[in-house]
Amino acid sequence: MFATDRTDRTVESLLDRLGSTVVDVVHLANGGMTAVRQVLIGAQALDGTDVRDGVLLGCDVDSTEQVAELLEVLGPDGLAVLVLAEKPEVDRRCVAKAERYGVTLLRSTAAINWSQLAGAVWQFLEAAEPAGWTDSFGTTTADLFRFATTVSSILGAPVTIEDLSSTVVAFSPGQEDVDPARTASILSLRVPERWQQEYRANGIYGRIYRAREPVLISSSDGILARLAVGITAGNEALGSMWAAVATEPTAEQLLAFQNAANSAALLLLRRRHEIDPELRRREQLLLSVLEGGAAAAEAARGLDLDRRVLCVIGARALGRAETAGQEPADRRAERTATLHKLRQSLALQLSSTNPKVSVVLSGNTVYAAFPLPSSARDTSRAEAAARAHVTRACPDGDIVLAVGRLARTLDEIPLSRADADGVLDVLCNEQNDQRVATIADFQGRMLLRRLRRHIAGETLPPARMIEALREHDAVHSTGLLDALDAYLDCFGNVGRAARRLSIHPNTLRYRMQSVARIGGIDLEDSGTRFELMLQLRLRAG
Repeated sequence: MFATDRTDRTVESLLDRLGSTVVDVVHLANGGMTAVRQVLIGAQALDGTDVRDGVLLGCDVDSTEQVAELLEVLGPDGLAVLVLAEKPEVDRRCVAKAERYGVTLLRSTAAINWSQLAGAVWQFLEAAEPAGWTDSFGTTTADLFRFATTVSSILGAPVTIEDLSSTVVAFSPGQEDVDPARTASILSLRVPERWQQEYRANGIYGRIYRAREPVLISSSDGILARLAVGITAGNEALGSMWAAVATEPTAEQLLAFQNAANSAALLLLRRRHEIDPELRRREQLLLSVLEGGAAAAEAARGLDLDRRVLCVIGARALGRAETAGQEPADRRAERTATLHKLRQSLALQLSSTNPKVSVVLSGNTVYAAFPLPSSARDTSRAEAAARAHVTRACPDGDIVLAVGRLARTLDEIPLSRADADGVLDVLCNEQNDQRVATIADFQGRMLLRRLRRHIAGETLPPARMIEALREHDAVHSTGLLDALDAYLDCFGNVGRAARRLSIHPNTLRYRMQSVARIGGIDLEDSGTRFELMLQLRLRAG
């Protein structure tokens, strides 16, 4: 079982995440508004486990009678979702029970196996908020044990999760006496030195982390065979996961174990952060300051920022961040590890310049509150510190930093953060060679991006002049819009604009005459030229 106490996860949002290619809806209870907080595997749910708000994967349910029995037994206990395979029929009696107890019935499609479906639900349940990781660190140790239990249920084998020092950080319960190695490991919460030495001598650890896929270690001396897989985030090793197997695992079990290792990487990254409660406290305070509102003043006092002039520095790792829920767990873990390293390096570098700096990772952005002297007139000192960080820590050019406006009051700090976010959007999404920038560098581009966002949801009629040219081009293939764009972009220089379009200057002159005639455009009017340039930029975006 893997659980979360988050309350913003519902059946409806789970269905949105999974999509119709993964599950079909047989019966939707409560309009999809039922909360979900854990995933359970098969008969495991019948052993007294709390099933409240659970998503039960009925991998071992193959008859209508079993469906009815599960609903009758688990429905009153608060089961939220029952997922069935294609085989068991769902009759009116089952639907009536599901309706009575508020259980949603889903059917898994052939497009996904049980281990993949479990992984998809895990990722849904533990997906990070846009505000960052810091809102759910309090239960990660319990999460690891629940996670190990779920993996054990899928494999049908005892599971342990270890860190790089061979310390056992989690294990599936109730299977401690499988063999002497597992018994000793769980009693001491550490792999005994005897087996560590044997694994090192035989190169087992090296194989596990090089292979990036499960490795089967043969049984010996009364010890069951072990299936082991490295838990990594990108090139960083975080630990390993082990299963004591009595038979050779199937291809499906190997794939399930590999997928589980990818999800475990996220939990180990969070566990690493959980170890420092003071750091978590300061990050929570900084998030409150950055967001503003009623809690900001008290949070600022807790960080000694309430009477300081400061600016917000934002940093992001370059590279495409995929839509939440669609990014593979291994790639997501790699990106998360990169962001944590960025937070650590930025905190170290900026603190050497200014010990009062506070840093937090929120979503895909690292923010730093950078105090400045009360006499500061600009953010030049923060800009210099940001450039120094880029030069020293990231010479390969894989991160960008943005410096927000000077904030002299608490109310101005969220504005400084918004500046940093806007500049980072430009640095990450538009072609440029800058790695450190301020709002002054990109004010025009940021205004255009804000205007695009503002009008994106509006159904405005097309601009008359531009639409007339577009329609003419569509019918006659005359290239008038391209000619107008090049002409304006080159400030009316016919020769340069013609070279850009690879046409003769006289051809461009003729096209511009057609532009004026067909579009009813007066190119001598500066206001008209500005309006056209703005419309073309918005159209290009």
